[in-house]
Amino acid sequence: MFRLTVNLWTRLPAIRNHRVAAYSKHTAAVQDKVKPASDTEDIWIKRRPLPKTTSIEYTIPEDPYLLAQKFTQVVANGKPDDAVAIVMQSKTRSQSTAVWNLVIREYAKNGRLSRALRAHTEMRKRGFEATNTTYTELLKACALSDSDKSTAMAENLYKQLTNKLEPTIINFNTLLTVYLRKHDLTTLLDRFNNLPANGSMAPELATFTIVFSAFRREIFRKLQELKQVGVEEKDSESQVFGKKRRLAFLLMMRSNRALGHRKFP
Repeated sequence: MFRLTVNLWTRLPAIRNHRVAAYSKHTAAVQDKVKPASDTEDIWIKRRPLPKTTSIEYTIPEDPYLLAQKFTQVVANGKPDDAVAIVMQSKTRSQSTAVWNLVIREYAKNGRLSRALRAHTEMRKRGFEATNTTYTELLKACALSDSDKSTAMAENLYKQLTNKLEPTIINFNTLLTVYLRKHDLTTLLDRFNNLPANGSMAPELATFTIVFSAFRREIFRKLQELKQVGVEEKDSESQVFGKKRRLAFLLMMRSNRALGHRKFP
């Protein structure tokens, strides 16, 4: 009896370590089996739940076209949460991709990326496939969002779009707008220079406008940096003006090199 007790006592650490290892292995296996809620779940942005209750009682349309009209009307009355709640309360057969695109657009125009992504998830749960318009609105939400993960999310969404559908130049322009608003001129030019010269994805007037707007923002940002370091206080007015002109000239030369092989439509 004493020998058995000693053997068990000496083996307790090994038994405990074995159980911990087995539990860790089981936990990892379970986590591997859990599928993400969406293709963008690896970039963690909390999907805030959509409103499900309204401030007053509404009649719920049973036709997708009438539901879209109802949503637009309630939003115009200054109650966007009520409009979304009406969609959430409606039956699936009364909904459509166009209705959910309206919901995503409402959140996108205010930069509410978390809610826009949640609306996209709710849309997919109900069996409605995203269209090019859906991805355009999601990319707009990324552009207007102040999240530090919005750029990565936009790139992930665009990759998802290219895997499922054929992107349009409108989709691409919206992606460039994300880089424009995040002051990522390098990536914007890399994307722009990979566009074909001809075809449906050739740059259009709106594309060039976004690129030149990016250079304009970069020039003003650099000039603002010069002001912050006190250049105007150390140099004379003419010297500062000369430095600003040289900086602007260098940036414009960079733009000419980047756009030299392009032809305006």
